[in-house]
Amino acid sequence: MKKYIETHITPTQSKGRNHIYIPTSELRYFPDIYEKFQIIDSKNKKEYTVHLEKQNRIPGLKGFFKSNPEIKKDTKIYIEILKKKI
Repeated sequence: MKKYIETHITPTQSKGRNHIYIPTSELRYFPDIYEKFQIIDSKNKKEYTVHLEKQNRIPGLKGFFKSNPEIKKDTKIYIEILKKKI
């Protein structure tokens, strides 16, 4: 089983610093559109309640980018896949 999803920061994400995009091929690892889930920033020990939008976009990450100022255009982000709670 795959352990993580890789995405990278686009120029638009780098400028706006409040969302990330998920590759279409990886959407199966996420809840349905607009269903809330948690993203955990293990480096800064912070959690963000977010959702997936129709354009494969996860908004609501302004705090994540603020806590990680080193994240810029072309930075790779790895999202660990966790099992869904039943």
